[in-house]
Amino acid sequence: LFSSLLFYLKAHALCSSLFTMAYDSLPFKWTAETFGTKNAEMDAEHQGLFTAIDRLDKERTLAAYEALVGLVVKHFADEEKVGVPDAHKKQHAELTATASAKMAELKGGAKVDDGLVTFLKNWLKNHIKASDIPAYGH
Repeated sequence: LFSSLLFYLKAHALCSSLFTMAYDSLPFKWTAETFGTKNAEMDAEHQGLFTAIDRLDKERTLAAYEALVGLVVKHFADEEKVGVPDAHKKQHAELTATASAKMAELKGGAKVDDGLVTFLKNWLKNHIKASDIPAYGH
């Protein structure tokens, strides 16, 4: 319990330092109107991330989390090939480190819970709106 609480406190601090979290209230559903970046490749990958987080929410398994993290790592590499500012790369590095730490906890027997799913949903919505859309000149 303590390690999960510590994870969410760190995750909340990470999110708060990266974004204002102004987009938490948006529905967790990818639409071009809400989350489109005008970059077809990135939009397709974002849709895949929404789908993977929905899968994690339904299944609550290590396998679903591992699949999501694999997509995230690929997506971040693809974004960085397209070109994003250093501050944007820092957000990627911080989430990757947080995700890796949580992976270790899950492999050690921790469970996927509501806090993790909510954190991931809100992180993705806020990251796209506050970082990705501006980066692609929307």
